[in-house]
Amino acid sequence: MCKRKAFTLIELLVVIAVIAVLMSILMPALHRAREQGKRIACQSNLKQMSLAWIMYAQENDGKIMKGVPGTAPDNCWGDAGSNTGGTERTRQAALMTGALWPYCANLKLYKCPTGRRGEVLTYSIPDSMNATKQDTPASNKNGSTILFITRLDQMHSPPPSERLVFIDEGFTSTGCFSVHYARSEWWDDAPIRHGDGTNFGFADGHAGYHKWMATETVTYFRPRANSRVTGSKFAPTTLEGKQDLYDFQKLAWGKVGWTIQ
Repeated sequence: MCKRKAFTLIELLVVIAVIAVLMSILMPALHRAREQGKRIACQSNLKQMSLAWIMYAQENDGKIMKGVPGTAPDNCWGDAGSNTGGTERTRQAALMTGALWPYCANLKLYKCPTGRRGEVLTYSIPDSMNATKQDTPASNKNGSTILFITRLDQMHSPPPSERLVFIDEGFTSTGCFSVHYARSEWWDDAPIRHGDGTNFGFADGHAGYHKWMATETVTYFRPRANSRVTGSKFAPTTLEGKQDLYDFQKLAWGKVGWTIQ
């Protein structure tokens, strides 16, 4: 009769150690893959919303919808009730009365997979897209560039592919996403989402990931992410931090009313 040889304690410990090492190697990779998948899903949402935003304008003589949530039927992209108070169900119902809904009738598209729990809307429109003029000049121009956009045909320099429409903020904003034109400081916080950046939707219908380049930007705004804190008035001091702000303002307004020094 043959005797079956059992594992020794040392052999068992070696196997456990090997498994532990493999897990320590694989888990971060799996986490990165999962986060990458959520980032791509968010980009897909923004792409579909941006295309819906274009479709609305094409069916309304080139006029774009208002960029701040308001009261239907004022052609606001979302009803004010979609981002203020109420139950989740009432906020969803309010979102369905917005001008974007007939072209993008899927509640899941209005929320990033990593957005704040309980929110129904985690994307916002910058004030340059028919929302609030902020500190732009009375002429509404910088050279040939029209700053505050109310029609599709106003975007030619720079082209629609370089003008922001939607921003992945991660939580429900109380209005539009406020961006200075002529001041070298942040108004609303730089969104720190999906790593050291965030996703944008553009006026030509594409979406992409924007990574903040300055350690200063990420260090200052990361602790404030998803906190609903707005109006930081943070003025970058490093060259890289100023460039982050400048580049973002240019995506919003087309041109910027100050120069980096």
